[in-house]
Amino acid sequence: MIKANMLAILLALAGTSAFANPSSSTVNFSNGTEGWVGLQGEDGGTKIDNSVGNGTPGLHTDYLYTGVLFWNTTNQNFLGDYTSAKSVSFGIDVNTHSIDSGGFDNAQYPRDFVVELRQNIAPGKWNSVWKTLGVLDSSTGLQHFSASIADTGASLASSGWKGYNPASADLALPDGVTLSSVLSHVDEVIFSTWVPGFSYDPAHFDVTVDNISITSSVPEPEQMAMLLSGLALLGVAARRKKADKCA
Repeated sequence: MIKANMLAILLALAGTSAFANPSSSTVNFSNGTEGWVGLQGEDGGTKIDNSVGNGTPGLHTDYLYTGVLFWNTTNQNFLGDYTSAKSVSFGIDVNTHSIDSGGFDNAQYPRDFVVELRQNIAPGKWNSVWKTLGVLDSSTGLQHFSASIADTGASLASSGWKGYNPASADLALPDGVTLSSVLSHVDEVIFSTWVPGFSYDPAHFDVTVDNISITSSVPEPEQMAMLLSGLALLGVAARRKKADKCA
């Protein structure tokens, strides 16, 4: 029994390392898209542009649609079990060249900009948590946006993030779903002008993003100390049991 308990704790220690994702990373598009994707269509599209990034190439969307969208479903640095870290932070540089009516007039239309973390539960169905980063406005030039989750085990109210249930279009998570449960399996990270639960008229978006980053904390020292203490106590118990047998 002692050996089985020790094995269980060793496996827990190994699991803490193996599943400690996401990991800190920055995508500056010098090495390709690294999983980040933008809208494509007959009215324009998204590509890496060497002339419009923040000191590096950027991911540039020139497109007529109801919003601008950048998402990632494949870069494992941005996906996985966020609760394996105490806190997680995001950063992104955005250059809003123009958001206009698409040629009808010269008016500009600033749009809210959000980050959304999705947990896919079935094709076309998901739970998500999201936060408004700021406003995309062509008059402001290059902007840096950031957002943090200080405690991945916190409630939505205390974290400053909001929930979304697309099945009901409610700006709240379904019953029984929490911030922590969504964060435990993040399948998609999105930066967009689509605020969950709202719809928009089409506009011409000319927007570049760059230096998309994620920073995750290492496992809490207290948790590691508790695991190591458990191993030490089991070791002591094993030695005592052996001594009793020899007595």
